[in-house]
Amino acid sequence: MAIGAASAAFTVARPPSPLSAASPGRALVVGAGISGLTAALRLAQGGVAVEVWEEEPAAGGLLRPVPFCGVGYDRGSHRLHSEGRVAIDALTDRLDWQARPRRGVLVLGDRRLPYPPRLLAYVRSLGLGRMSELGFHMLRHAVSHRWGRSWEGDRTANADATDIGFADFVRARVGDATYEDLYRPSAEKVWGLPPTQLSQAVAKQRLSTTRPWTAVTNRRRATPRRFFYPRRGMGSLVANVKQQAIAAGVRFVYRQRFDLSAAAQWPSIFYSGHVDQLVAAESLAHRGLYLLYLALADTPDTNAPETSPDTYYVPAAGYWFGRVSAPERFSPALRVAGRRILVVEIPEGRWGADHDFCGAAAELMAQLGRAGILAGGERLLEIEQCFVPRVYPMYRRGWLTPWRSAMARVAQLGNVYPIGRQGLYLHCNIDHCVEIAGAAAAHALAGGSAASWLGAAERYLELRVRD
Repeated sequence: MAIGAASAAFTVARPPSPLSAASPGRALVVGAGISGLTAALRLAQGGVAVEVWEEEPAAGGLLRPVPFCGVGYDRGSHRLHSEGRVAIDALTDRLDWQARPRRGVLVLGDRRLPYPPRLLAYVRSLGLGRMSELGFHMLRHAVSHRWGRSWEGDRTANADATDIGFADFVRARVGDATYEDLYRPSAEKVWGLPPTQLSQAVAKQRLSTTRPWTAVTNRRRATPRRFFYPRRGMGSLVANVKQQAIAAGVRFVYRQRFDLSAAAQWPSIFYSGHVDQLVAAESLAHRGLYLLYLALADTPDTNAPETSPDTYYVPAAGYWFGRVSAPERFSPALRVAGRRILVVEIPEGRWGADHDFCGAAAELMAQLGRAGILAGGERLLEIEQCFVPRVYPMYRRGWLTPWRSAMARVAQLGNVYPIGRQGLYLHCNIDHCVEIAGAAAAHALAGGSAASWLGAAERYLELRVRD
């Protein structure tokens, strides 16, 4: 990745940020999601007088719980792996973690495969022919890239001119059959576009398409077999960091929307909102996510033991949903007596942002049955829909040039440090957001300017999404 060349485009003739450890001053943090909360806490710990503006009535952002059946459930399936927990542990104060075994299921046609993958199970299910084809493509690509030593070279090449696109990038690694079974329908479901229009960046962010054999062999812990989860859900993570921020003197203002007319009032602004609401960036679009919370009557037959799956992954086009999770398998504290709770994730794709899935509950239940998630005969007691906009960045081919242009315009503002998923137009994990926001705060406290922060921020485009 040509960081040096990219940085030159962001250089602006501005004085350094007035923030520093010696003369901390004031700062505004826009957004009280995990990125904004992290930045606010780290700045306050550095002696800065911090105010947080949040346009919603409460903190949390994508981690703000959704109340259902008397419990606050996550907005989708969130979890942390070992490397992610290191960053979160450095931020939180005695958060109550649980280590949980991963028991996912990948639904491919009439096959139910364990996820994370296990080699023997895949051989038995897919057959030697399909596994041989997959192995052939992996081997051919590994040999052409000197057994992986230069594999990362084409993964990290960030240039629109060399972007071969999602479809060709994945086919070269896993072959046509696996691409058609798994990657193509999943991409179409999430983004609502032919995969040929998507950038290879979509695939590069997934570990299993960089060195695919590690997904099956679990080499170097590519697909960890356990995860960590707060006992009371991700909402407790938000509450933990927010409480620390308040204790450090951070002031929160809710239902307060930010616009550039207020920018001149603040020496430094840490912006975790959407970049296209800050500067013109129409081409940096997103797709959202529908969340359906289902309460089913719990019976002895459906009250599965602790060994039952926590998450189902369903890429096939014949199903509306791409992922279904059982919150009580993440933490028993999320269990509701007499009810089985499922969280169904339906990517916006081509649906648009105003579709009513609650009105099609019968079809949804039928699809859950066909996928093997319901055994049949379960009674739906309650259903609630939540739409989360702008979750997945639309990395179309050619997206990097307008991204750089947008960030150059942000740099010209002189006092804005964009952070997090929305501010930097990223698809990343919770711990990545924490690391980025912490790095931005440390950069400013060391006297670094907003323009120099943006010059270095392109490196975060190479983050890998972990699931």
